[in-house]
Amino acid sequence: MKVQKNEHGQTEVLPRGLNRVAAASQTSVKNRSIGGRLRISFRCGDEGQSLIEFAVVLPVFLLLITGMFSVVMAVMSYEQLGEATFAGSQVLQNGRGMLSNGDPCASVATAVTASLPTWTATQFTYTVTITDSTGTPSSSGALVGPSPTCTSLYTSMANNEPATLTVSYSYTWMPTYLWNPGTSLLSRSQTVSVE
Repeated sequence: MKVQKNEHGQTEVLPRGLNRVAAASQTSVKNRSIGGRLRISFRCGDEGQSLIEFAVVLPVFLLLITGMFSVVMAVMSYEQLGEATFAGSQVLQNGRGMLSNGDPCASVATAVTASLPTWTATQFTYTVTITDSTGTPSSSGALVGPSPTCTSLYTSMANNEPATLTVSYSYTWMPTYLWNPGTSLLSRSQTVSVE
């Protein structure tokens, strides 16, 4: 049997159909202060607060995640370009024996594009600087495209002299935001001694 205390402090039996929860809630509502009742009325309807917070935070979180992903992709591309530049500089280092058609720029471009087959060949810019036997550097200038040519530098190649290769690639840093912060080039440089 369920019991309840009346206003005189005496226990009484609850009639059938009433339970302890209903009796407790009726008793506690009656005893609430005015401040307690105001607190309850102000808190009414805050079940959607979590949904609102989620709706505000989710876009910011997604922007942060995609921004980090874009930066990581740019760093990975920068490292891949460094490896390709190293492969092109090895062609210069091996000297006249490795150069096809007597054209250092064409040989370097072939080595770089072979190292990066999925990259767009028209977005590469090559600069080859070769020092001759008198110590005078000769530069090809910035050559753009898949088939640069600089046959005049072939005759300047001398053993034990430095040769520098600079490879640049036009790159969109934040493709997810369609935003480019300042520079649009990844650029790597490698200096070797011609053998």
